[in-house]
Amino acid sequence: MDTSLDQPANVRAFREHLADHLRQAQAGPSFVILSRGEPLARIAPPDPVLPRAALLGALNGQIWMADDFDADDADLIAAAEAGLDP
Repeated sequence: MDTSLDQPANVRAFREHLADHLRQAQAGPSFVILSRGEPLARIAPPDPVLPRAALLGALNGQIWMADDFDADDADLIAAAEAGLDP
């Protein structure tokens, strides 16, 4: 866990000011929670939620399909009809 950019907060201070720390984390800064000087957990802002429209076409140009990807495979069809594993 890379905690070099996180603001440190010990467990007691984090618990006593939980609401403040959560509001700050939501706005941007991350916190590393320390217990006896050792990292215990990391509190970070949530990932931004992308609108569904932004996801449409996200893989455009990144997927390749063979020209014959939907061609019938006679051996596979025969095995399926016979109830056998191909």
